[in-house]
Amino acid sequence: MTWNFDENVVREGTDRIKYDLRKEIFGEKDVIPMWVADMDFRTPDFIIEALRSRLAHEICSGKNILIISDEIHCDLVLPGFIHTCLAGISEEIADRTITCIAPGKTFNLAGLSTSSVIIPNAGLRKSFNRIIDGLHLGNGNLFGTIASVAAYTYGYDWVKELIDYVDRNVDYVIDYCRKMIPEIIPVQPEATYMIWLDCGKLGMNGKELQKFFTQSAGVGINEGSGFGPGGEGFIRMNLATTRNLVIRAMEQIGKAVSSIR
Repeated sequence: MTWNFDENVVREGTDRIKYDLRKEIFGEKDVIPMWVADMDFRTPDFIIEALRSRLAHEICSGKNILIISDEIHCDLVLPGFIHTCLAGISEEIADRTITCIAPGKTFNLAGLSTSSVIIPNAGLRKSFNRIIDGLHLGNGNLFGTIASVAAYTYGYDWVKELIDYVDRNVDYVIDYCRKMIPEIIPVQPEATYMIWLDCGKLGMNGKELQKFFTQSAGVGINEGSGFGPGGEGFIRMNLATTRNLVIRAMEQIGKAVSSIR
């Protein structure tokens, strides 16, 4: 099976429109469509392979491409799965990649507004620093920098316990739906603390799902259509919380679904 990254799809109302606008601004030859990844969902192997092939082709063609890879969730890979950093695919790709990371998601430090960029290419790194320094954006804040260094230096055991806890929350939701709410089908996540729930069997549109979960079940969720056309009929649930709260939420959802059977 092949994957055509240039294939035209319905773009209006989605983030894909941003790619079209960039083509108009920078020109057809200077912007290429790549890949939108969501670590909440399993990414098919054929897309991974197509990504590698596409990058290899563009680089071998002599195009001076620059890749910005946002990997803020890379520390939150669930047991049994592996995350491959984009820059880790090959030295050629690493030489053209700026990798963005931050402790905000993993260590709940978003309020400190601290992040890091990894740029293996010395020339590219020099250009990046020149622009950042010229705009006086490189100093950050002292508290955030210290917290970031402490998190990455001493936080391994804490993150391991966090991931194990979130993974058990995931298992609980999947098992509860299978036994008590068969109308809702969970999507096994590979990473992060989010889980997608396929609610297509409830026969509701996006607005109806939002109202049902927030008002009937009393559970705050992200309704799927806001993420694009493919999200219709899904909701996204945050499991980065205590087991007791997850149990309470699932019981409330189960009760709400039972009331409409």
